[in-house]
Amino acid sequence: MIMQNKLVSYQPITDVQCHLVGIDLVVDKRENATDNISESVISALHPFLCLETAGLFANHQVFVKVDEQFLMADALTLLPKTQVVLTLVRCDVVSEDLINRCSVLADMGYSLALDDWADKDPRLPLLAYAKFVRINLEHGLQSISDVLVSSTANLIAVETNCLEQRECSENIGVNLYQGYYYLDVRPDATKSLPLSVHVILEVIAELNSDGSDAALERFFRENPVLSVQMLRMVNSAAIGAGREVSSIRHAIMILGRGQMIRWLQVMLYTQRDTANVPTMLMYTALWRAKLMELMSTQCNHHGSTVHHDAVFMTGMLSLADVLLNDSMNSVVAKMSLATSIRDALLNRSGVAGSLLALVEFLELAKFADVEKHASVLGTTIEVIMACQNEALIWVDQIASSLDI
Repeated sequence: MIMQNKLVSYQPITDVQCHLVGIDLVVDKRENATDNISESVISALHPFLCLETAGLFANHQVFVKVDEQFLMADALTLLPKTQVVLTLVRCDVVSEDLINRCSVLADMGYSLALDDWADKDPRLPLLAYAKFVRINLEHGLQSISDVLVSSTANLIAVETNCLEQRECSENIGVNLYQGYYYLDVRPDATKSLPLSVHVILEVIAELNSDGSDAALERFFRENPVLSVQMLRMVNSAAIGAGREVSSIRHAIMILGRGQMIRWLQVMLYTQRDTANVPTMLMYTALWRAKLMELMSTQCNHHGSTVHHDAVFMTGMLSLADVLLNDSMNSVVAKMSLATSIRDALLNRSGVAGSLLALVEFLELAKFADVEKHASVLGTTIEVIMACQNEALIWVDQIASSLDI
């Protein structure tokens, strides 16, 4: 595991179709506001640059905040120009040297962004070299000047955490969004989710209640699409390519119940449907589940596989209410869940509940709350960051295998 001693929140940047296009690195600066920003940049980017994680989110750009001093340094030319977006923080004065430097970097192929754009922004001379401009709607729409709208830069609305903010920004020409507005998206009430989603819920309940193999086989026989997906999973590299499968029951035996229930939880979020459920739900649920599971192995709490599976399930199901457009109480009641999972999902209680609360605060860059829960769980910043980096690698691999 890669060890980092500073908390970093990896926040999604999505397009108008709610597809992931980038990751915004938000670094905890509460106690180190006077530190050289270079240290924060290198620390935040380390997981994307080191050999252990080569290729991590290679198809997505990584946004990191930098100042003028960092932009002027020769060291930044070591950063991969196709993946890293250098986001220049606000400054009061724009020197000729800075203008020339931005021009050179743009010619070299580096992507530049201007952070926290304001009305009458002194960085206007740099707009010609910026590929992205980040705006905060809370500062008022006056910052969206005609010159900004008519520029070639892509506009990113930051801290877009509800549908109202998303719709407001889209109406004024914004085409990228940083934030968790998609957790407000619910399936279209006029369109039903595919049958397989409801079948998956039934199978999960059957597995949780120790149902027989014959009962599980019946579910798959009656749902050929789900059967095909399971057979693809059995034949994937993750399970063992080249294994001959003689029947549905044989496939169930190869997968095993523990592997099957995890696969079904992933399938909940990946069904192709017409109800406008954003794929970012899958990314977030996968990330939560794997991060919580990895952290549970480090927190010295009940070191059994059963416990880690329960923690993983808690993370995966933490967005099931959004997916199914239902209350969490109703969702929990349908799946025969263990008491520890129910309490975690409904009350954020127990070890699984504390882990879920911690990852939710980490998503929102509420670092003080992250540290409070870390203290309760008996873990450290280094462990949290190492687990988060490993979870990101796993999520990227799963998403790639599902072609999402």
